[in-house]
Amino acid sequence: MAKKDKPKKPPFGQRIGSQMRAVGAAGSNAVRNPRSIPGTAEGLFRRWFRRVWDVRGGGLYAVGYALTFAWLEVTSVVSSLMESSSIGEFITEEIWEFLFRFLGDSIANLVQAFIWPVLLLQWRQPVGLILLVAGFALFPILAKPVIERWLFRDEPPAGGDKA
Repeated sequence: MAKKDKPKKPPFGQRIGSQMRAVGAAGSNAVRNPRSIPGTAEGLFRRWFRRVWDVRGGGLYAVGYALTFAWLEVTSVVSSLMESSSIGEFITEEIWEFLFRFLGDSIANLVQAFIWPVLLLQWRQPVGLILLVAGFALFPILAKPVIERWLFRDEPPAGGDKA
């Protein structure tokens, strides 16, 4: 039996170049039209969150993972920004950190995001345990439908009309 032929990914350099061009275009657009920033950021976040949602099972664990990872990354960038004496210094530092330290920090954040339930359990015991149990009980009823509407708003409903 032959394996299905998967479309080949473009080479790594081409993917990085494509991402860099996209970032450049987004930055250029943000300079020309600052009001476009929230919509662009929301679209990027929604696409990233959708991948996390699909990979992590589409439930409370996926949401906890995404929120933990995003929080850790944002606090890392904000603390770097606060430590810098100028925007130029910040950008230079971020480029060097991206090349050398960013991967290490991101891997540490990734590990912490994977174990977010443990971190919640350790936080102010027994409140963390109560919040985790309540989260798993209430998430499918209260939050999951809202998140799915937001994530899948651009897709036609499953089992739609077949005319």
